[in-house]
Amino acid sequence: VWAVIPFINAFFFIKVPIIEPEKENKMDSFKDLVKSKRFVIYMLMMVCGGACEIAMAEWASMFAQKALGVSKTIGDITGPCAFAICMGAGRVWYSLVAKKIDFKKTVIVMSSLCFLCYITVAVCQIPFFALLACAICGFTVSLFWPGVLSEGAKEFKRGGAVLYSTFALCGDTGCSLGPWIVGIIADRTNLNFGFAAASVFPIIMILAAVLLIKNKDCKI
Repeated sequence: VWAVIPFINAFFFIKVPIIEPEKENKMDSFKDLVKSKRFVIYMLMMVCGGACEIAMAEWASMFAQKALGVSKTIGDITGPCAFAICMGAGRVWYSLVAKKIDFKKTVIVMSSLCFLCYITVAVCQIPFFALLACAICGFTVSLFWPGVLSEGAKEFKRGGAVLYSTFALCGDTGCSLGPWIVGIIADRTNLNFGFAAASVFPIIMILAAVLLIKNKDCKI
């Protein structure tokens, strides 16, 4: 049944217009880009954004099983599935309002909510509210990866493939680092302490966004 989707896409792509690429200008190297403090801040945000997203997504099912005592199937539905639905809804929302809102200020708000979600999951003794926080966390992290990528590309117009590959590497590093830290701490204590430790990532996102607002050394 799932194979029908790529089969249909094959016909949709026939209608996709092929746009002639623009003439390439001189692109910055990684050495050129990393000289900017703002670029380094964006790299840090990609790491933390990936960590915020996957730390919760990877462990939400296990948390649902432990908190509610349900099967893995039900845990997957109430954990990662609800998280993914909220994250998808958040990205649709962001695509509609991206040009109308200030990205940096929005990151501060979303990161603050993300921090509250992690802390709620870590300390709340009521399973329903803890699982609700897991789901809402999906919405709060929705703009981290695409938002940082888009804003970085706007500021560093000569970044090109180097910028995208660097940001992707940083994001993937965070995707590995976040759940790994939660797992290491959960193995030594419990999952609640793991989520509490992961709450440091949205805090770093807040600090990074504040630095972007204050720091003006953008190299375009």
